[in-house]
Amino acid sequence: MRIHSNRLSFIPVFALSLCCFLANAQTESNGIPRHLALARELVENIKPEDNRYSLGDDIVSFPGDFFSNRYSMRADCSGFVIALFERAKYTTRSQMSFLNWSASRKKFKSEDFLHSIENEKGFKRIKSIDDMRPGDVLAIELLNAEDKSETGVTGHVALINSIPKKILSRKPIVEGTRQFEVSLIDSNQEPAGEDDTRVIDPSNKIQGLGKGTVRLYADSDGEVVGLARTFKYSNRFFSYTPRFPSDTKPRKAAIGRPIAEN
Repeated sequence: MRIHSNRLSFIPVFALSLCCFLANAQTESNGIPRHLALARELVENIKPEDNRYSLGDDIVSFPGDFFSNRYSMRADCSGFVIALFERAKYTTRSQMSFLNWSASRKKFKSEDFLHSIENEKGFKRIKSIDDMRPGDVLAIELLNAEDKSETGVTGHVALINSIPKKILSRKPIVEGTRQFEVSLIDSNQEPAGEDDTRVIDPSNKIQGLGKGTVRLYADSDGEVVGLARTFKYSNRFFSYTPRFPSDTKPRKAAIGRPIAEN
């Protein structure tokens, strides 16, 4: 009876392993990066009570995890992306480098993502918006130390969730640029626009994981030079270069494609 019981217990384990293998194979055959597939699954299934923006944390859980029977997240923007890389079993984290290293630095921040992308440490840098693909990482850094101190963050990190779609330019119009709509997935304290999953229910706005559409601005060479939200009456342009100035805090940005393996 004991042998028979062990054989029976092996069946669901084998079936689960087979299902995981087939799911991974399907993800790769469809050209969807593993970390983006995980992000999409999480954002589609997480409940508001299990969704929390938490500065300095990097906790992401799925049903079936040890001590977890649900989808949950407690992380800031960079912690969320790092948690996905780790779950997808990428070596990206081990290849990244700190902008300002110290013995006390344990976790990567937004500025470190941008620094790593610029130096292609764990990422292939994507220089043209025409080459951007779902799964790429948009990293933004605040350039002034006082701004970092005031906000408590060094910038922002988000996952590109769609191929950028060129649109007719609308306010704010910045001469010398083209506008593109693109879906982002990120952990954030504010929404991207009306379609953002964090504000679909106006009475229950969420700070944490969400998906929404923004407008990226690119120059004639395809370099991303700024961003605007997609709210109907959004009139603010967030510049990433002095060539296209704005009234926002000085920032710069870079787009990178994570390198999964050494």
